[in-house]
Amino acid sequence: MASNPLADDDVFERLKRPADPEILKEREKAVKERVRAQYEKYQKRLAELVQDNSTLPVHIRSIHVDGAKNTRRGFLKKVFEPVLSKEKQEGYTLETAMRELQKATGRLHQFEIFHPNISISLDTPPQPLLSANEALKLPTPLDVILLVKERPRLTLKSGTDFGNTEGTGYVTLFTRNLLGGADILSLSASTGTRTRSAYDAYFHAPLFSNPDLCAFAAAYATSRSNHDFASHEQVDKGGRVGLSWVTPGNRDRHELCYEGVCRAITELSSDASESIRSDAGKSFKSAIRYSFTRDWRDNPLLPSRGYLFKTSLELAGKLNLGGGVHHVKTESEFQFSTPLIPHTPTPPSSSKLRTYLHHSTLTTTLRTGLLYPLTAEPTRFPDRFRLGGPTSLRSFRESGLGPHDGRDALGGDLYLATCTSLLLPIPHVGPDKPIRFQMYLNGGRLLAWDRGMRGGVDIPEVLRRVFGNAAGWPSTSAGVGFVYAHSVARVEVNFGVPLVIREGERARKGFQFGLGISLM
Repeated sequence: MASNPLADDDVFERLKRPADPEILKEREKAVKERVRAQYEKYQKRLAELVQDNSTLPVHIRSIHVDGAKNTRRGFLKKVFEPVLSKEKQEGYTLETAMRELQKATGRLHQFEIFHPNISISLDTPPQPLLSANEALKLPTPLDVILLVKERPRLTLKSGTDFGNTEGTGYVTLFTRNLLGGADILSLSASTGTRTRSAYDAYFHAPLFSNPDLCAFAAAYATSRSNHDFASHEQVDKGGRVGLSWVTPGNRDRHELCYEGVCRAITELSSDASESIRSDAGKSFKSAIRYSFTRDWRDNPLLPSRGYLFKTSLELAGKLNLGGGVHHVKTESEFQFSTPLIPHTPTPPSSSKLRTYLHHSTLTTTLRTGLLYPLTAEPTRFPDRFRLGGPTSLRSFRESGLGPHDGRDALGGDLYLATCTSLLLPIPHVGPDKPIRFQMYLNGGRLLAWDRGMRGGVDIPEVLRRVFGNAAGWPSTSAGVGFVYAHSVARVEVNFGVPLVIREGERARKGFQFGLGISLM
């Protein structure tokens, strides 16, 4: 049969035409679906084989990680050492061996250097001919192959952030697994309306191939304007080194580090107060810091149940650390969240109001801090606590609480702040969306030590200043607003009214915008 040249020309013309992007997208989606279906089928078949042969004695002869081109073999060997230990190998069945392999792949996931889908395949090497009795006595040797795909080693990101009365532009270069041991190096630079410049280099790497034990080092330099509340600029240049570890089981996080930083108070305004002028110049802090965090909340940015407890302790100047600053500084936070109605299986006839209240959350936060000088010198401005603003005490200006000298906020040495908020789902939006309507009541006090206190703190006197009849009511405000939990930060827009304003403090009635990770 003769071919039709016109038809052939038509075929070639169609091949020359660029493919429709929508068609290519559908094809790519279909391929991904087939791959996912094959992966799920393989995992199901593997689970069936393990179940059918769960009591079969086995011996893991080798483990090979395929696809780890940039990861050191010695690093991976230590990850799988517990699986290959002789003590565990003696009692292996197929079920227990697969359980240990799953634990090892879980550790690989914690390093975050591979994509989530790590597939496991088992192979039985050729065996010599044995009698039936001999074959039953000897464990079956297995070769394990893990198929992985490494994440990109280099990431460059830039963008802008808005929040806490500041807009910031940043550039970050992020390197992963550069030395082949799940190490991370991050270099960033930023500038903003108040942060003149900020440069940061951070490196951390797990020790002994253990994702729960890491060493880290950082260097930074920042220049920030504090003219809005304290008539100066602050320049910090320093670094820190330390260890961080996670307690197995309860996942408590610990960090121990040394920090050395040179702080300079400079660029004073012409109308700067005498208190700020007396603190101007350079000071060097050399300190050891320990911090502890236990976070059992179901969501760190929008919790509906659970609690958070974290505390830190800093010792500066003593123990031959040197530097011109000598103090003990501690800060703690406790937060508790609970649904208005406890979770119980509700019958179909349950009211809409009960369901609505079940997804409503009551959260209470308490923060406190203490800064105590160890010499006759007063505490320095960069070390003091500041309280007030959209991320700490709402309806007050940034650093609006505590001692002031004219218009300048001086910070304080002792503070106590609390907030109770009610988070309600928005009707017709749904409780599964990360947005809530908020009602809050917060309050707090920020105090400075009397300059004459040098023989130790008079605890009864401090308690009288905070809780006594002459102390008066703490600074308090209330308001309503909306909360949105983004994947990396919490965003709030609130309308608040200050209820109690102490003398000299700066409040703010009206709308306030807050952006951060840890909002009270």
